[in-house]
Amino acid sequence: MQLGATALSHGLTRLSNGPTGGAGALGPISYNFFLQVHLPVAHGLFLSPELIYMPGTLLPNRSADGSTATSFLVIGLPLTANLGRRLDVSLGPALVGYEIRGAGGLQTLSEGGGPGTFASPGGTVTSRTMAAVMGASLSFGGGKIGLDAMAEAPFNDAKRTYSALLTVAVEIFQL
Repeated sequence: MQLGATALSHGLTRLSNGPTGGAGALGPISYNFFLQVHLPVAHGLFLSPELIYMPGTLLPNRSADGSTATSFLVIGLPLTANLGRRLDVSLGPALVGYEIRGAGGLQTLSEGGGPGTFASPGGTVTSRTMAAVMGASLSFGGGKIGLDAMAEAPFNDAKRTYSALLTVAVEIFQL
């Protein structure tokens, strides 16, 4: 079992990273807890359920103007292949949940050619979507560092969103 932390950059090249409306290469970054177990399936092949979560009360991802806070929950079920003593690659489905909290009201943000007025949620709004996650990790002395790419709504051109996850974890115990 591994325990660690994940930096999740959501909405690569797609989401605005400030009130001016500009979209950078990285989306908003949230920091989350990471928990994963590796269950042997065959020699060098593992089913690796994972949980990535940050309770909104601890360290939510705040919007650029501070009007909303977002918490993420990712429950993944990747298949992991060990490609040597230190390198693992993984691929599998995940359920991604969002919780967005706000005090409500309207805000003016840049949108394309000019300003636009947008409503902030007045309370809590949740959403869930399916995703495909693939990545690689490098093991070292009881720990690992991994980089994953996640495609939410991978079969829907209009709603597909990409995210990147950087994970650092330590081995708590082996099953």
